[in-house]
Amino acid sequence: MSYDLAVWEGVRPADDAAAGRLFRDLYDRYVDTGAEHPPSDRKRSTSGGCWSGGPI
Repeated sequence: MSYDLAVWEGVRPADDAAAGRLFRDLYDRYVDTGAEHPPSDRKRSTSGGCWSGGPI
């Protein structure tokens, strides 16, 4: 089983429509490109807590 985790970092978009456009732009730019995009230190520390309590 695998999971995809989306973590927002930065200023919130003005509304849902703006968030959707920005999400789609970022998705198209970074997902399924074959390039590695390591998470920022802040994202790494926040998302790391999600996995600390579960089985491996």
